[in-house]
This record gives sequence, C-alpha cells and structure tokens, in this order.
Amino acid sequence: MARPTVELFVHCQGGLSGEDLEWLEHQVEPALLEVLASYPGSELEQLDELELSLVDDATLAGIHGDFLDDPTVTDVITFPHGEILVSVEMAARRAEEFGKGERGETFLYLIHGMLHLAGLDDRTEVDAAVMAKEQERIWAKLTA
Repeated sequence: MARPTVELFVHCQGGLSGEDLEWLEHQVEPALLEVLASYPGSELEQLDELELSLVDDATLAGIHGDFLDDPTVTDVITFPHGEILVSVEMAARRAEEFGKGERGETFLYLIHGMLHLAGLDDRTEVDAAVMAKEQERIWAKLTA
C-alpha cells in the first residue's frame, strides 16, 4: 500500500503502556490506508492532517460538554477538521467485555473515528450496524 497523503499525528496523554502505544502507532497508518481505500473521495481524503489523541475520561467528558453540550464521558469524539479523541480509560473498562484487550479496543475506537471522517454515521440503528460491521472488518483484517 502507498503511504497516505494525510499526515498522521498521535498524542498520548497516558493510560497505555509503552509497548501498547508502540503497537497502536504501527497500526494507525495501515488503518488509515484501509479506510481511504474503502471510501475513495471521502472528506478524510481531503484532509492534510489527522490528529489522534489518546486522553482520559475527564478530558474527553470536558470536550464532549464544551463542543457537543453533553458533559458525559464517551468512547470517541471525531471533529471534521481531522481530530479524533479517544478515551483510553473507557477502552480499558470495555476491553474485557468485547474481548479485544485494552490496545485492541483503543484501536477499534480510532478506526471508528476514521470511519466518521470517511462519511459513515451511527445515529440510527441501521447506520450504527453498518458502521460496527465495517469497523470490525477493518480491525480483524489489520490484527489478524
């Protein structure tokens, strides 16, 4: 696969071990390439930069409240200018429930954010099911 034209930046506020963060950083580019290949012509393709920030619950809840008028914690927030914020604490809590481990769950959230930037939505049950199937497909392909 060719390198993406979108420049990637990964920031970690903490919560992941060095080994898990290193694994995640190596997975980000292949995920971006897969999403770009699957959704040509999307808004994601038009971005110059993609910034991925791994933050704690408090930080994400604050951003959720400030920008979306909902001060509760969530798993991932995606901004159309190319910023994806992920709660590593939420990923850690849900890791066992979904059987992906902490870094796998965090990676799934990053894929989810990329899919939002590619034009997928999850506001309706039907759209959420499509998005969930697509993020699982990409996750499985890149972690096999």
